[in-house]
Amino acid sequence: MQLLHHSYTYICEFVRHVVGSAHGHIISSVRVRFPACIREEYGKCLDELKNLILPWAYGEPTDHVPEDLLHLAETSLKDLVGGRYGLVQQFCIWRGLLAMPKPLPPLRRIIPTIHAEWNVKKTASDTTTKLIDGSCNQIRPTGAYINANTLVSARTINYSLVTCHRLRQ
Repeated sequence: MQLLHHSYTYICEFVRHVVGSAHGHIISSVRVRFPACIREEYGKCLDELKNLILPWAYGEPTDHVPEDLLHLAETSLKDLVGGRYGLVQQFCIWRGLLAMPKPLPPLRRIIPTIHAEWNVKKTASDTTTKLIDGSCNQIRPTGAYINANTLVSARTINYSLVTCHRLRQ
């Protein structure tokens, strides 16, 4: 399904599924072909799902998530979206990104405001962000649990650890 989605999104007839080792070596590689008719049908399915499930998000501008979806976020979708507050946060981030002028800048560095201000006041060679990005000891959530909340939380913990280290120097 992921290969079909990539083929549809990038408008490519051929996509490749590559499996690699932890050391960066290719274990296997398969080239898969998705003809235009299959991609077109997949696009129709996506449109149907969007119209069926997400009219509240793509219709009139709204600043809230419907209560029935929030209930689902607290129950059956809790692990997927991070609960009620995780869904609301992801919705707000998505809405914010839609409002930003395109193309978007790289989002590689998510920096809390207090640290961004601190980094601006310091010299370029001495930033907390560079310490964290260059460290092999940073906290990284496992792949199955990564969402916006876990990434920001891990970065905040990393910033706190660096700050504690700096204070002890």
